Amino acid sequence: MQARLKLFAVTCALVLGIVGVLTGMRGSAETTYVERVLALTSTHVDYSIPVGVVPAVSEASAIDSARAFVSAPASAVARSVRLGLYSDERTKGLLVWVVDLDGVQLQRMGHSFSRRGLADPSPLTRVVVFVSATELNLVVGTLSSNLK
Repeated sequence: MQARLKLFAVTCALVLGIVGVLTGMRGSAETTYVERVLALTSTHVDYSIPVGVVPAVSEASAIDSARAFVSAPASAVARSVRLGLYSDERTKGLLVWVVDLDGVQLQRMGHSFSRRGLADPSPLTRVVVFVSATELNLVVGTLSSNLK
């Protein structure tokens, strides 16, 4: 009886482990677009803001700044807006609003995205804009990807 219980417990653990690995490979439903894009870069955002920190720039102003910076149409939607501490190679711990805009039309810059001599017609439609939470209309940076 105890051997069967042990075998059952081991089997359950293996099944749960395999399901966990498969779910991790597929990507969790809780993983946001922002987290997936940040994972591709050296940029880091810490969302654990110290108690008592009040941003000088409102959330609405940050969204307006992000929209203006990327020339977003009125139909563009702010999927998420969160306050965080932005860090990259040059900047450490800058208080920013992380604005995830969907429905923009960004032209790809830099490398050629062509297949068989034809340009890729699909523009990037989603962008993460980092807007300073301490200075009005100051965009710290943007990230975009063809991730969904």
